[in-house]
Amino acid sequence: MEPLLKQILKGLSLEIRHALEGEPDQQGKWVPGDLERRLNELGVWRDRPSKPIEEMPQLSDADRRARRLVESYTSVRQDAGVHREAAVEELVRECAYNWANRLFDLLCPRLEEIAGIEALDLWASRDGTANPPNDNEGFHRQEPRYDPDLNDGVRVNIAPLQRAGLLAAEVILRKDVEKAIAGRAEWRADERRWDREGKLLRRGWWKEAKDQGEE
Repeated sequence: MEPLLKQILKGLSLEIRHALEGEPDQQGKWVPGDLERRLNELGVWRDRPSKPIEEMPQLSDADRRARRLVESYTSVRQDAGVHREAAVEELVRECAYNWANRLFDLLCPRLEEIAGIEALDLWASRDGTANPPNDNEGFHRQEPRYDPDLNDGVRVNIAPLQRAGLLAAEVILRKDVEKAIAGRAEWRADERRWDREGKLLRRGWWKEAKDQGEE
Protein backbone atom coordinates (compact mmCIF):
# COMPACT_ATOMS: atom_id res chain seq x y z
CA MET A 1 0.00 0.00 0.00
CA GLU A 2 1.24 3.49 -0.81
CA PRO A 3 2.47 5.41 2.28
CA LEU A 4 0.03 8.29 1.73
CA LEU A 5 -2.94 5.93 1.49
CA LYS A 6 -1.80 4.06 4.57
CA GLN A 7 -1.56 7.36 6.46
CA ILE A 8 -5.08 8.37 5.37
CA LEU A 9 -6.58 5.04 6.44
CA LYS A 10 -4.85 5.17 9.80
CA GLY A 11 -6.03 8.73 10.39
CA LEU A 12 -9.60 7.85 9.46
CA SER A 13 -9.66 4.87 11.80
CA LEU A 14 -8.27 6.97 14.69
CA GLU A 15 -10.81 9.74 14.12
CA ILE A 16 -13.68 7.26 14.28
CA ARG A 17 -12.31 5.70 17.46
CA HIS A 18 -11.84 9.11 19.07
CA ALA A 19 -15.42 10.06 18.20
CA LEU A 20 -16.66 6.88 19.87
CA GLU A 21 -14.21 6.65 22.76
CA GLY A 22 -13.39 10.30 23.49
CA GLU A 23 -10.08 12.15 23.85
CA PRO A 24 -8.45 14.95 25.88
CA ASP A 25 -9.03 18.54 24.77
CA GLN A 26 -6.26 21.11 24.34
CA GLN A 27 -6.17 21.71 28.10
CA GLY A 28 -5.85 18.00 28.82
CA LYS A 29 -9.41 17.64 30.11
CA TRP A 30 -11.09 14.41 29.09
CA VAL A 31 -13.97 14.84 26.63
CA PRO A 32 -16.19 11.72 26.55
CA GLY A 33 -17.05 10.21 23.18
CA ASP A 34 -20.41 8.99 21.92
CA LEU A 35 -20.15 5.64 23.70
CA GLU A 36 -19.43 7.07 27.13
CA ARG A 37 -22.17 9.66 26.76
CA ARG A 38 -24.55 6.83 25.90
CA LEU A 39 -23.48 4.99 29.05
CA ASN A 40 -24.21 8.15 31.03
CA GLU A 41 -27.73 8.17 29.59
CA LEU A 42 -28.10 4.63 30.93
CA GLY A 43 -27.02 5.80 34.37
CA VAL A 44 -23.45 4.48 34.21
CA TRP A 45 -20.37 6.63 34.93
CA ARG A 46 -16.72 5.78 35.24
CA ASP A 47 -16.07 7.87 38.37
CA ARG A 48 -19.07 7.03 40.56
CA PRO A 49 -21.60 4.27 41.24
CA SER A 50 -24.34 3.68 38.72
CA LYS A 51 -27.69 5.32 39.28
CA PRO A 52 -30.24 2.75 40.55
CA ILE A 53 -32.19 1.51 37.56
CA GLU A 54 -35.41 1.88 39.57
CA GLU A 55 -34.86 5.64 39.46
CA MET A 56 -34.73 5.67 35.65
CA PRO A 57 -38.28 4.91 34.44
CA GLN A 58 -37.50 6.57 31.09
CA LEU A 59 -35.29 3.66 30.03
CA SER A 60 -36.74 1.43 27.32
CA ASP A 61 -36.61 -2.37 27.49
CA ALA A 62 -33.60 -2.31 25.15
CA ASP A 63 -31.91 0.26 27.38
CA ARG A 64 -32.49 -1.90 30.45
CA ARG A 65 -31.00 -4.94 28.72
CA ALA A 66 -27.97 -2.90 27.70
CA ARG A 67 -27.63 -1.57 31.23
CA ARG A 68 -27.67 -5.10 32.69
CA LEU A 69 -24.96 -6.20 30.24
CA VAL A 70 -22.78 -3.24 31.17
CA GLU A 71 -23.24 -3.86 34.90
CA SER A 72 -22.44 -7.53 34.43
CA TYR A 73 -19.20 -6.69 32.61
CA THR A 74 -18.04 -4.10 35.13
CA SER A 75 -18.93 -6.38 38.06
CA VAL A 76 -16.85 -9.22 36.64
CA ARG A 77 -13.89 -6.90 36.08
CA GLN A 78 -14.18 -5.40 39.56
CA ASP A 79 -14.33 -8.90 41.08
CA ALA A 80 -11.06 -9.54 39.25
CA GLY A 81 -9.47 -6.59 41.04
CA VAL A 82 -9.93 -3.95 38.34
CA HIS A 83 -10.97 -0.51 39.62
CA ARG A 84 -14.42 0.62 38.45
CA GLU A 85 -13.08 3.59 36.49
CA ALA A 86 -10.62 1.34 34.66
CA ALA A 87 -13.36 -1.24 33.99
CA VAL A 88 -15.66 1.32 32.38
CA GLU A 89 -12.74 2.79 30.42
CA GLU A 90 -11.83 -0.69 29.21
CA LEU A 91 -15.40 -1.39 28.11
CA VAL A 92 -15.63 1.87 26.17
CA ARG A 93 -12.23 1.33 24.53
CA GLU A 94 -13.03 -2.22 23.41
CA CYS A 95 -16.45 -1.24 22.07
CA ALA A 96 -14.98 1.72 20.19
CA TYR A 97 -12.33 -0.50 18.63
CA ASN A 98 -14.83 -3.18 17.58
CA TRP A 99 -17.42 -0.73 16.26
CA ALA A 100 -14.81 1.14 14.22
CA ASN A 101 -13.69 -2.14 12.68
CA ARG A 102 -17.27 -3.08 11.83
CA LEU A 103 -17.55 -0.03 9.61
CA PHE A 104 -14.83 -1.55 7.46
CA ASP A 105 -15.82 -5.19 7.90
CA LEU A 106 -14.98 -7.67 5.17
CA LEU A 107 -17.87 -10.10 5.54
CA CYS A 108 -18.76 -11.93 2.36
CA PRO A 109 -20.21 -15.33 1.32
CA ARG A 110 -16.75 -16.61 0.34
CA LEU A 111 -15.38 -15.88 3.81
CA GLU A 112 -18.28 -17.79 5.35
CA GLU A 113 -17.37 -20.83 3.23
CA ILE A 114 -13.69 -20.61 4.16
CA ALA A 115 -14.39 -20.11 7.86
CA GLY A 116 -16.53 -23.23 7.97
CA ILE A 117 -13.62 -25.50 7.10
CA GLU A 118 -10.62 -23.58 8.47
CA ALA A 119 -8.23 -25.52 10.73
CA LEU A 120 -8.12 -23.86 14.14
CA ASP A 121 -4.39 -24.21 14.73
CA LEU A 122 -1.85 -21.54 15.67
CA TRP A 123 -1.98 -20.15 12.12
CA ALA A 124 -5.62 -19.19 12.70
CA SER A 125 -4.54 -16.53 15.22
CA ARG A 126 -5.72 -13.07 14.22
CA ASP A 127 -2.33 -11.41 14.73
CA GLY A 128 0.32 -13.98 15.59
CA THR A 129 0.08 -13.32 19.34
CA ALA A 130 -3.56 -14.05 20.27
CA ASN A 131 -4.77 -17.61 20.72
CA PRO A 132 -6.73 -19.03 17.77
CA PRO A 133 -10.54 -19.07 18.06
CA ASN A 134 -12.14 -22.00 19.87
CA ASP A 135 -14.55 -22.80 17.05
CA ASN A 136 -15.23 -21.97 13.41
CA GLU A 137 -17.96 -19.52 14.35
CA GLY A 138 -15.39 -17.58 16.35
CA PHE A 139 -13.05 -17.65 13.38
CA HIS A 140 -15.81 -16.26 11.19
CA ARG A 141 -16.32 -13.39 13.63
CA GLN A 142 -12.58 -12.71 13.74
CA GLU A 143 -11.72 -12.60 10.06
CA PRO A 144 -13.80 -9.61 8.86
CA ARG A 145 -11.64 -7.29 11.01
CA TYR A 146 -10.15 -4.43 9.03
CA ASP A 147 -6.44 -5.21 9.36
CA PRO A 148 -4.78 -3.72 6.27
CA ASP A 149 -1.88 -5.70 4.85
CA LEU A 150 0.81 -3.89 2.88
CA ASN A 151 0.84 -6.80 0.44
CA ASP A 152 -2.91 -6.73 -0.27
CA GLY A 153 -2.66 -3.65 -2.47
CA VAL A 154 -4.81 -0.54 -2.82
CA ARG A 155 -7.91 -2.23 -4.27
CA VAL A 156 -8.39 -4.68 -1.38
CA ASN A 157 -7.66 -2.12 1.32
CA ILE A 158 -9.96 0.52 -0.20
CA ALA A 159 -12.90 -1.80 -0.98
CA PRO A 160 -14.38 -1.97 2.56
CA LEU A 161 -14.13 1.82 2.92
CA GLN A 162 -16.00 2.34 -0.33
CA ARG A 163 -18.63 -0.25 0.63
CA ALA A 164 -19.17 1.61 3.93
CA GLY A 165 -19.71 4.87 2.02
CA LEU A 166 -16.73 6.59 3.61
CA LEU A 167 -15.08 7.83 0.41
CA ALA A 168 -15.95 11.12 -1.27
CA ALA A 169 -15.98 9.39 -4.66
CA GLU A 170 -15.95 5.85 -5.98
CA VAL A 171 -12.40 4.63 -6.50
CA ILE A 172 -13.26 1.09 -7.55
CA LEU A 173 -15.98 -0.04 -9.96
CA ARG A 174 -18.98 -1.14 -7.93
CA LYS A 175 -18.91 -4.61 -9.44
CA ASP A 176 -15.30 -5.04 -8.31
CA VAL A 177 -15.80 -4.09 -4.64
CA GLU A 178 -17.27 -7.45 -3.59
CA LYS A 179 -14.75 -9.27 -5.79
CA ALA A 180 -11.90 -7.54 -3.95
CA ILE A 181 -13.33 -8.44 -0.54
CA ALA A 182 -13.85 -12.07 -1.56
CA GLY A 183 -10.36 -12.14 -3.03
CA ARG A 184 -8.93 -10.96 0.28
CA ALA A 185 -10.59 -13.90 2.08
CA GLU A 186 -9.15 -16.35 -0.43
CA TRP A 187 -5.69 -14.77 -0.33
CA ARG A 188 -5.48 -15.01 3.45
CA ALA A 189 -6.68 -18.61 3.34
CA ASP A 190 -3.85 -19.33 0.89
CA GLU A 191 -1.33 -17.65 3.19
CA ARG A 192 -2.44 -19.75 6.16
CA ARG A 193 -2.05 -22.87 3.99
CA TRP A 194 1.44 -21.77 2.94
CA ASP A 195 2.28 -21.20 6.61
CA ARG A 196 1.30 -24.78 7.42
CA GLU A 197 3.42 -26.02 4.54
CA GLY A 198 6.42 -24.00 5.74
CA LYS A 199 6.47 -21.74 2.69
CA LEU A 200 5.72 -18.43 4.42
CA LEU A 201 7.43 -16.88 7.45
CA ARG A 202 5.32 -13.81 8.10
CA ARG A 203 1.99 -12.29 7.16
CA GLY A 204 1.64 -8.52 6.75
CA TRP A 205 -1.25 -8.16 9.21
CA TRP A 206 0.50 -10.16 11.96
CA LYS A 207 2.25 -8.27 14.73
CA GLU A 208 5.15 -10.67 14.74
CA ALA A 209 6.29 -13.73 12.84
CA LYS A 210 5.83 -17.20 14.18
CA ASP A 211 8.13 -20.02 13.21
CA GLN A 212 6.32 -23.12 12.10
CA GLY A 213 5.56 -25.41 15.02
CA GLU A 214 5.89 -22.72 17.71
CA GLU A 215 3.48 -23.16 20.59
